[in-house]
Amino acid sequence: MFDTASGRLPTIYVTARDRNRLLTLLAARHRFIPDAVRADLRRELARAVVCDDNEIPHDVVTMNARALFRADLGGELQSRTLIYDEDYSSIGGTISVVTAAGAALLGLRAGSRMPYVTRDGERRVLVLVSVAYQPEAEGRGGSHSCRPWPNAHTRGGDIIRLRPRLAPRTSHGQPDNDGPDAA
Repeated sequence: MFDTASGRLPTIYVTARDRNRLLTLLAARHRFIPDAVRADLRRELARAVVCDDNEIPHDVVTMNARALFRADLGGELQSRTLIYDEDYSSIGGTISVVTAAGAALLGLRAGSRMPYVTRDGERRVLVLVSVAYQPEAEGRGGSHSCRPWPNAHTRGGDIIRLRPRLAPRTSHGQPDNDGPDAA
């Protein structure tokens, strides 16, 4: 949780795939993303614990996850899906990661709080109540091991898969086959 006295930010978690796609998005569309949001996203991605898709905790907001949160302490409960800017939908029910609240939501675990500043300069604290849906959690079980991403001053390698990915099982206990013959 966010400790207002010490100013400590909560630990955040991102998948390697989301991290790479977000860094690419920040580089390619930097002129279209507000400076403050771009700086916040870069800071959060640099300090994040990076996990393999199969190992990210199930209660973390990843890209395309559905989150229940309050945009301010005591605020109205909202349900939104975190999306990339290019996936923006005018239908509603979504929040773009290139907004202040969307950047604050990325990588939070249920029960965490993250401070952010609105476009109008208003300071708020986003409170994540729960994660209603996370794409990476579908069809997966077991432990959730992650490791910190090496920063620019240390030597680091690629994401290491900590355990082999298991094929999803059907109700009959056999591996699910999504090949051309699957129907």
